[in-house]
Amino acid sequence: MLGKLRKLLIGDKENPQESTRAAHASWEIIQDKTCLVITFNGIFTETDANKLTAYLNRQIANFREVDTFPLICQCLCMIDYEAHARLVFQNFLQTHANRWESIWIVTKSKTIKYGGKLINMFVSTPIHVVENENQIKFT
Repeated sequence: MLGKLRKLLIGDKENPQESTRAAHASWEIIQDKTCLVITFNGIFTETDANKLTAYLNRQIANFREVDTFPLICQCLCMIDYEAHARLVFQNFLQTHANRWESIWIVTKSKTIKYGGKLINMFVSTPIHVVENENQIKFT
């Protein structure tokens, strides 16, 4: 299933007039690995988090139990996040902990770096925080 790259959009095609999104998820090949890349923009709200995680839960449910992949959270355009949004996303990460080969947060924001450290305390997969995608190194 992971070999079939599909574009995953929050909101699917049910809401085509929606022109701005706080998050966008896609499958991308990075360093010869199929990765789930979530690109965050603006302020990530609890509503955004619920919509994103519900959509990704449906996608991940289609995979075999043994399928694992890196998760990259591209946060360079993220301005901030709501505390409850972080909790929703943190619970999503923990629920699928067996799926993540690694988790990467790409940001220069001190606030988002701090949020990554908070999430890291509750998620069993180590979270790596880097300032650009060139610093991502898969093992």
